[in-house]
Formats: sequence, C-alpha cells, structure tokens
Amino acid sequence: MDWSEIVFGSLLVAVLLLLSSYFGWRQWVVLRRLRAATLPSEEARYERRMAYRRLVSCGLTLLLGLLLASALSLFDPDFMKIPATELPPDQRLMLRVWGGSWVAILLLLLVVVGIAAVDLWSTRRHALQQFRKLQADRRAMIQRQTMRLREERDQQK
Repeated sequence: MDWSEIVFGSLLVAVLLLLSSYFGWRQWVVLRRLRAATLPSEEARYERRMAYRRLVSCGLTLLLGLLLASALSLFDPDFMKIPATELPPDQRLMLRVWGGSWVAILLLLLVVVGIAAVDLWSTRRHALQQFRKLQADRRAMIQRQTMRLREERDQQK
C-alpha cells in the first residue's frame, strides 16, 4: 500500500472518529439541557427528536470510522493481484470479510445520509409550522388593531 493511501485513510478515520465523538457529546449535552428546560411541549418534542436523530447519526458515523479502520488494516494489495479462484481458502475468507466490511461501510453511509435527509425534512416541516403560526398571530393582531381603530373612529362621530 502506498504511503499516501495510508496517510489519507488514517486521516479520514481520525476525522470521522473525532467529529462523531464531538458532535455526539454535544447532542448528549442538548438532551440533558432539554430535561431541565421549560419549553412548550411541541417545541421540546421537536428538539428532543432532533437530538436523538443526530445522536444516532453520530453513533453510526463512529461505527463507520471503526469499520473503515478495520477495512484499511485488513487490506493487502496482494489480494488484488491474484484471481480469487487461485487463493487459498483462508485468504478467500479474508477477501470475503474485507469485501463484506466495505458493503457494511456503504450501507452505514446510506443510513447516515438517510437520517440526515429525515432531519432536513423534519427541520423544514417545523420551520413551516412556525412560519404559519407567526402568520396567524400577525393576522390576528392586525384584525384586533383594525377593530380597535374602527371603534375609535365610530366613537368620534
């Protein structure tokens, strides 16, 4: 294996492990703060679910980094030079484990992207709900002001 592959792979694993640990810890802190917070129930539920989704995503990203580290440590470039039919049984098993770890890495990546998409959709839906509430409050305020001004105008006549 070339030294640049080793450096890039190690750097990628380190970044995945560090970022998933840091952001997982931040979501854990958010969950603890939510227990003590006095938010409306709908807002608290939204924040709690968002923190859980992100915590699960961080855990899966941590697992992704560990699987990537194991796949990179199992990789032997000699596997690619010899056809699979000519390999001894123990090396064929190692090749299957290596291939299976890459399939697992790709599936985990798909799940993490799926969770991110659900989180994005949920955030958008929550923002639209809050926007509609603000619009309704504004309309109600304008209607109250209009009624008050009409009453004042009628009293002056």
